[in-house]
Amino acid sequence: MKNAALLLVFTVMCAGAASAQQSNVIHIATKQDATVQMSKPPIRQGSMVQIVVTVNEVPNTNGRVYADVGPADETSPTPGFAAGIGKGQTEVTLTATLPLDAKLGKWVVRKIGYQPEGAREGKELTLSGELSFQVSPHQEIIVPTGAKVTEIK
Repeated sequence: MKNAALLLVFTVMCAGAASAQQSNVIHIATKQDATVQMSKPPIRQGSMVQIVVTVNEVPNTNGRVYADVGPADETSPTPGFAAGIGKGQTEVTLTATLPLDAKLGKWVVRKIGYQPEGAREGKELTLSGELSFQVSPHQEIIVPTGAKVTEIK
């Protein structure tokens, strides 16, 4: 793992001078880990998945933790696995609903990332913990087949 710091550079307007600009640098240490905990029973298609993530260092700024999650034999992520994490917080729960047509079988957490508030990009964290779960078929879906208009106002 690299020991150098990842630099994110952004520009802010200086107070009192609308045209003057100053560059500020945010240093993000590269040696950060995330531990993942997941429920072990199979998760049904269309059901909510909760991924509890614990980061190894206490952030001193608000940010966002996000995950790349999907079927073990595919590379495209399922969107929606992200949550805010507050300054001083080390644990966050990422919650998303699996699609009704989610692929059955083994799913994996491929990547966990952290993005400080106000930064354009995040950084990937080193993973540990339980990184897979099983997706099982959903129950029979019952959908309406008709509708009756009961009132128009």
